Amino acid sequence: MYSPWTSERDALLIKSTNNKLPIPKIIEELGGILSRSAIEHRRRKLGIHGHIQSPWNDEKIERLKFLWAGGWSCSQIAADVGDVSRNAVIGKVHRLGLPERVVGAGNGRPRRVSLAPRKPRKPRKSRAKTRLDIVLELPFISQDDLQIAFEQRKTFMELENHHCRWAVGDPAKEDFFFCGAQKVDGLSYCAGHARMAYVAPRRRW
Repeated sequence: MYSPWTSERDALLIKSTNNKLPIPKIIEELGGILSRSAIEHRRRKLGIHGHIQSPWNDEKIERLKFLWAGGWSCSQIAADVGDVSRNAVIGKVHRLGLPERVVGAGNGRPRRVSLAPRKPRKPRKSRAKTRLDIVLELPFISQDDLQIAFEQRKTFMELENHHCRWAVGDPAKEDFFFCGAQKVDGLSYCAGHARMAYVAPRRRW
């Protein structure tokens, strides 16, 4: 199994640890292909107990306090300070005991700034298709009721679940019939008659 660790990298890791280099610098020395967790795991395996330098120094902490008091968000502070994440800023604010802030929201009412990590938003549930949605997806078919084949036409007693229920003619007359074509799933009519039955409402001005 391939391992990124070679005897040369092990020696460089030991040397960098003895020189108390910070993790970002060690990653750079090793070619930038190894993560922080990989380096810490290799240290434990080699029995090296080096001091892991914190990304926070006095200058960054003072900058954090200044920006926090100025109302900057945790993401903005992380980008300004550099080499730290938003969660690292939140953790440092907690450890320093900095007060929560109340800043103005867009509607003019104050809102409290939360220090809790952001929760991923739940994806919105897709809206169930309406009959109109189904119709609008159908290809346009020119429909002439007088051209419906006689063998396709159905009486009320002959209708089955899969037949189009488009009525043609006067129900009081003998030549009254239903279309009888294969209906579209979810609708009562075939593709041609569905376009005629379900029409989008006109916008009222």
